[in-house]
Amino acid sequence: MAQYELITIDELGAETVQYHEERAGVTLAALLADIVAARANIAEGESSKNPTSVSCNDPTITAEGNLKKREETRAWMMLQILSEFRGTNEEDERRFSISARYN
Repeated sequence: MAQYELITIDELGAETVQYHEERAGVTLAALLADIVAARANIAEGESSKNPTSVSCNDPTITAEGNLKKREETRAWMMLQILSEFRGTNEEDERRFSISARYN
Protein backbone atom coordinates (compact mmCIF):
# COMPACT_ATOMS: atom_id res chain seq x y z
CA MET A 1 0.00 0.00 0.00
CA ALA A 2 1.25 3.47 -0.83
CA GLN A 3 2.38 5.63 2.05
CA TYR A 4 0.88 9.07 2.48
CA GLU A 5 0.77 11.72 5.16
CA LEU A 6 -2.39 11.83 7.24
CA ILE A 7 -4.02 15.25 7.33
CA THR A 8 -7.10 16.75 8.96
CA ILE A 9 -9.57 19.04 7.25
CA ASP A 10 -8.51 21.87 9.57
CA GLU A 11 -4.94 21.60 8.27
CA LEU A 12 -5.99 21.92 4.62
CA GLY A 13 -7.32 25.46 4.66
CA ALA A 14 -10.73 26.67 3.53
CA GLU A 15 -9.55 28.13 0.20
CA THR A 16 -7.89 24.88 -0.87
CA VAL A 17 -10.94 22.83 0.02
CA GLN A 18 -13.31 25.25 -1.70
CA TYR A 19 -11.27 25.22 -4.92
CA HIS A 20 -11.35 21.43 -5.14
CA GLU A 21 -15.02 21.22 -4.15
CA GLU A 22 -15.97 23.59 -6.97
CA ARG A 23 -13.97 21.62 -9.53
CA ALA A 24 -15.21 18.24 -8.28
CA GLY A 25 -18.85 19.24 -7.89
CA VAL A 26 -19.05 17.58 -4.48
CA THR A 27 -18.24 18.72 -0.96
CA LEU A 28 -15.55 17.28 1.25
CA ALA A 29 -18.18 16.95 3.98
CA ALA A 30 -20.34 14.74 1.73
CA LEU A 31 -17.40 12.46 0.93
CA LEU A 32 -16.48 12.25 4.60
CA ALA A 33 -20.08 11.42 5.54
CA ASP A 34 -20.01 8.49 3.09
CA ILE A 35 -16.74 7.23 4.56
CA VAL A 36 -18.11 7.44 8.09
CA ALA A 37 -21.31 5.63 7.04
CA ALA A 38 -19.18 2.85 5.50
CA ARG A 39 -17.86 2.00 8.96
CA ALA A 40 -21.00 -0.11 9.38
CA ASN A 41 -19.42 -2.59 6.93
CA ILE A 42 -16.49 -3.32 9.27
CA ALA A 43 -16.74 -6.61 11.17
CA GLU A 44 -17.46 -6.52 14.90
CA GLY A 45 -14.34 -6.68 17.06
CA GLU A 46 -12.78 -5.61 20.34
CA SER A 47 -12.32 -2.01 19.17
CA SER A 48 -15.69 -1.62 17.43
CA LYS A 49 -16.79 1.21 19.74
CA ASN A 50 -13.37 2.87 20.16
CA PRO A 51 -13.45 6.35 18.54
CA THR A 52 -9.69 6.23 17.83
CA SER A 53 -9.55 2.73 16.32
CA VAL A 54 -9.58 2.05 12.59
CA SER A 55 -11.77 -0.97 13.39
CA CYS A 56 -14.53 1.24 14.83
CA ASN A 57 -17.71 0.13 13.09
CA ASP A 58 -20.23 2.55 14.58
CA PRO A 59 -21.00 5.48 12.26
CA THR A 60 -22.65 7.38 15.13
CA ILE A 61 -19.36 7.66 17.03
CA THR A 62 -17.39 10.87 16.42
CA ALA A 63 -13.91 9.89 15.25
CA GLU A 64 -10.87 11.01 17.21
CA GLY A 65 -7.12 10.74 16.82
CA ASN A 66 -5.87 8.30 14.20
CA LEU A 67 -9.34 7.33 12.98
CA LYS A 68 -10.27 10.97 12.41
CA LYS A 69 -7.06 11.61 10.47
CA ARG A 70 -7.45 8.47 8.36
CA GLU A 71 -11.06 9.21 7.44
CA GLU A 72 -10.40 12.88 6.67
CA THR A 73 -7.33 11.95 4.61
CA ARG A 74 -9.40 9.46 2.59
CA ALA A 75 -12.07 12.09 1.93
CA TRP A 76 -9.41 14.62 0.91
CA MET A 77 -7.74 12.14 -1.46
CA MET A 78 -11.10 11.31 -3.04
CA LEU A 79 -11.87 15.01 -3.48
CA GLN A 80 -8.51 15.60 -5.14
CA ILE A 81 -9.06 12.73 -7.57
CA LEU A 82 -12.51 13.99 -8.52
CA SER A 83 -11.17 17.52 -8.89
CA GLU A 84 -8.19 16.53 -11.03
CA PHE A 85 -10.14 14.34 -13.45
CA ARG A 86 -12.94 16.78 -14.03
CA GLY A 87 -12.56 18.13 -17.53
CA THR A 88 -11.97 21.72 -18.57
CA ASN A 89 -14.42 21.71 -21.48
CA GLU A 90 -17.78 20.12 -22.20
CA GLU A 91 -16.35 17.09 -24.02
CA ASP A 92 -13.79 16.35 -21.29
CA GLU A 93 -16.40 16.82 -18.56
CA ARG A 94 -18.57 14.15 -20.17
CA ARG A 95 -15.62 11.84 -20.56
CA PHE A 96 -14.41 12.15 -16.97
CA SER A 97 -17.67 12.70 -15.08
CA ILE A 98 -18.79 10.02 -12.68
CA SER A 99 -22.28 9.94 -14.18
CA ALA A 100 -20.84 9.40 -17.66
CA ARG A 101 -18.86 6.44 -16.31
CA TYR A 102 -22.07 4.57 -15.52
CA ASN A 103 -24.07 5.48 -18.65
